[in-house]
Amino acid sequence: MLADSKGAAAALVLSLLLLLHSSFAFFAIAVLALVADAALRGRECLARRYWLAGVALTALSLPVFWYFRVWERPGNHLYAPAEALEFLKTFLLWSGLFAVPALLPAAVALKRRRWLPAAAGFLILCGLVAEGSLSRAAAALAFIWLSVNAARSRGMERLAWLWLAATLGLLSLSAAEPYGRYLMGALPALAYLAGRWISELADGRKAFALSMSVFFAALNWAGWLPVRAAAALAGPAAPAESVSGMMRQRLRDIGPRCDLGRFLRELARGPEGYIEPAAAAIKAGGGKTAYSDADNLSLLFAAGVSPVYRDELAAVKPDWLLLSPWLALDPQASVELASLAASAAYEPANVAGPQLLWQNNPDPLFRNFSPKTGPLALFRRRALVVRP
Repeated sequence: MLADSKGAAAALVLSLLLLLHSSFAFFAIAVLALVADAALRGRECLARRYWLAGVALTALSLPVFWYFRVWERPGNHLYAPAEALEFLKTFLLWSGLFAVPALLPAAVALKRRRWLPAAAGFLILCGLVAEGSLSRAAAALAFIWLSVNAARSRGMERLAWLWLAATLGLLSLSAAEPYGRYLMGALPALAYLAGRWISELADGRKAFALSMSVFFAALNWAGWLPVRAAAALAGPAAPAESVSGMMRQRLRDIGPRCDLGRFLRELARGPEGYIEPAAAAIKAGGGKTAYSDADNLSLLFAAGVSPVYRDELAAVKPDWLLLSPWLALDPQASVELASLAASAAYEPANVAGPQLLWQNNPDPLFRNFSPKTGPLALFRRRALVVRP
């Protein structure tokens, strides 16, 4: 856009519209970051192509927002400042452990002989791992620091800071829970910033830059050590009574690990979960209906069967039952399902599969890269006619 390259405005509008149809939140984050960047550029962004891109994007996106009425969707949230800061703390810990190791920006500050910012950064990290009003103040200071870096930077670096600030700000106010996977849209911006910091530390030594990149990607020590040190000073004895507090406890308690090795082992194993063998057994065994208290949407989609709901169980006996031994979202439903599976109307399907939670949780903290294989709690109705 700045270089006035041919088709740049159309490409920007098209890519943002594709993002809108993929994720409302990521679209809003992108627009916020781009508008803030244009405002900071001032006269540079008063060209006609900017206004044409803005008008075209508005005209094409407003009907989509009106059609989906995202503001009326159940599950959407708008949290009060205190709770939003709790989410912000958790998102920042996710980033410091799994995206940009906390030691990397600290090392850059020390290389520039900026001892005070490095010490202040560690104090803020102590606040992020803690609980209470002071820890929320630390989260607010971290967000202010991001915003100041955005205002002081130029070009692509500023856009990366703005993208990160928009991601953290919007998700902290509106995400259902502070899951690590919600930060996916910020990973390119974080990777860009990490690359700049590694280049500065390497000071032109390509082999050193490559070695640091491999070290940061392979091991979590550069993120784990500062978080562990901060937790030793400020970590609470028990997690806060909230989902965000429990998740921060898990983030504080994470141990040294090699995520690159886990990823490579999973590439060799393959991505299959327990849905694949369960769906294959259902397809081979026949039947048209299924009930599950586990990952029922994936099961119904893969097996091509119709769902039976809990309030229908008194009148309809499903052809297949899949019990979840890993998670009970509705304890009463799990009890009823176990009782039904133990009745004379059903028999075990004798199918083995990976023992995974929700097929496999995509968050790096909870993902099982090397699951054990064991019998699935899959049952079929005895009266079911087996197809030849």
